[in-house]
Amino acid sequence: MTETESTDIVPRPASAVEAAARGEVSLDSAVRMVLPTPLPDERYHVRGLTELWVTTVIGRDSEHTRKAYEFGLTLWLDYCLRASVDPLTARRADVDDWTATHLAGKSAETIHQRLAAVGNWYHYLIDNDIDVRNPVARVKRPKRQPNKSATHYLDVDELNALMAEADQRLEEAKKIGGLALEIAARDVAVLRVLFTTAVRSGAVQLATVQDVRLVVDGHRVLRFHGKGDAGQTTVRLKPLVPWAAVALDYYHGLVAARLGVPFDELDGLAFRTTPYHGQPGGSGLRSDALGSMIRSIAASADIATDAGIVKSKAAKITPHWLRHTAATLLGREKSPAEVQDFLDHADPRTTRIYLHTEQSLNSSLAYSTMAFIRDSATDGTS
Repeated sequence: MTETESTDIVPRPASAVEAAARGEVSLDSAVRMVLPTPLPDERYHVRGLTELWVTTVIGRDSEHTRKAYEFGLTLWLDYCLRASVDPLTARRADVDDWTATHLAGKSAETIHQRLAAVGNWYHYLIDNDIDVRNPVARVKRPKRQPNKSATHYLDVDELNALMAEADQRLEEAKKIGGLALEIAARDVAVLRVLFTTAVRSGAVQLATVQDVRLVVDGHRVLRFHGKGDAGQTTVRLKPLVPWAAVALDYYHGLVAARLGVPFDELDGLAFRTTPYHGQPGGSGLRSDALGSMIRSIAASADIATDAGIVKSKAAKITPHWLRHTAATLLGREKSPAEVQDFLDHADPRTTRIYLHTEQSLNSSLAYSTMAFIRDSATDGTS
């Protein structure tokens, strides 16, 4: 938690939103300008705890979530700087002013995300016995649209086409061997694990070999860090079905062979990059690389149109679509409560977003009301 020398930026007379959008404000610079300088030998100082919050708390989430939370805290600290507010003694009124003046016009989802980021940061400071209160705790938040989601999903045919195309690429790569085979095997394993566990992509990106080789009560599981109460993270387990585990072990066998280590002694990240242009590989998979991979496979699988919802599913699909796909398809067979538990959602309203509109209609209790009508076998029109 030591300080590094760097040059502070001078904030310009523009709104925090505009400045941050232009890249003029970063979390590092906002922290240096707003939060107190640590005392000599002070271990639990706010700047260091903020760094840990980024790397160990929100760093376990997807890259998209991490960047969004960093951005939210950056905007809050920049507001505190411009309004001459000490964030360690800020009150609810300061947060209300921030949302009214700097987040005005933003969508309900964006405002919720900004407040969640700041609240999560305060929770982390409080958990580390920093003498602060959370000014976000009782701030009134705008109502969100529970049945709308920017993320779409694949139907059964599209899902199977995607998986079949990935399998076909693997079979073709077996004729070539080498890194091409390892990459194709990795892609198959990633897709199978993402869909059957319905975890966020960050769980796969951060998983280690040990995390995917655990056996608990006879079940092969994936261990990952998920969101818990009050935005905190908690260790979770998700079964790895044989269809996914076999693909994962095949991929790990190729990695172990390339590295010259026994299969049982392979360690490090469960999914990793391969050597490229003199780079040794072995680092984690970037979100943009995951997105490019699944879009490429989707395009080859001819997943094209979506009745005007998006111009091309293949061009828009992201790894998170597989989580929505699993939830939506399961929602046709299982109760919302079961799907909520599978997705590790704390709020059932979040689960309804994943089920999408048509699933809400399919499971509507309107159809159950007829059980209370006598002689319901006739529709009364005859």
